[in-house]
Amino acid sequence: MRLPSPASLAVMCGRTRMARSPAEVERLAGAYRWTGRERYRPTSNLCPGRQSPVVHRGPGGANELTTMHFGLIPSFTAKDEKLDFWRLANARSESVAQLPTFSRCLARRRCCVLIDGFYEWHAEHMGKQPFYQSSNEPEEGKEGEPPLLWLAGLYDTWVDAEGKELQSYTLLTADIAPQLGWLHTRMPVILGPAAAERWLDVVGTAPEAALCSANPTCNLRWHKVHPRMSKAQYAGDDA
Repeated sequence: MRLPSPASLAVMCGRTRMARSPAEVERLAGAYRWTGRERYRPTSNLCPGRQSPVVHRGPGGANELTTMHFGLIPSFTAKDEKLDFWRLANARSESVAQLPTFSRCLARRRCCVLIDGFYEWHAEHMGKQPFYQSSNEPEEGKEGEPPLLWLAGLYDTWVDAEGKELQSYTLLTADIAPQLGWLHTRMPVILGPAAAERWLDVVGTAPEAALCSANPTCNLRWHKVHPRMSKAQYAGDDA
């Protein structure tokens, strides 16, 4: 199976922040089981190739957490191929149903990626300035602390030559909300509680209906962060 051409992909959400403790992730996700909990490392600079917690439906129909790699590695990837987590870090929500790489996952492998917020860059006279964007609503019961963002994603499982499984995900993107048009042309699909439930319901919600519910919400706040966040290797807490 051929991968989508680079022209059909729009990489915009390639850097996120997920710095909650494992205990906080479990509490906020509401999932009864977490596979790969020991692999999760909280970070302010999560880029493709690194791992983060993802919510999906388990075999019994309940929500489960799994720690997966950011950047989709399709199951049909050759076992001796060098893995490129950046190429399929994003998927355009408008075309996932038409591209076989993504449409295979749309019916049964939908997920919600949990993050504190995400970064985007704006061209300014001194160079590109990173901005951090997060929810503009306080978390219930914790005044001043924003809740997690639930992003629409698709996941897949690849098996290497030794039989070891690697699970990975891509983030869906959509046209940017008008209030953020000055920053970029695309944004991740952020789901509210009802939309997240429909997106995760792979048994009761058909792919077409799930996509219709995957309209990004945009009650966000944003601020500048230090330019050193532009380096994928930077691990400071500057957001």
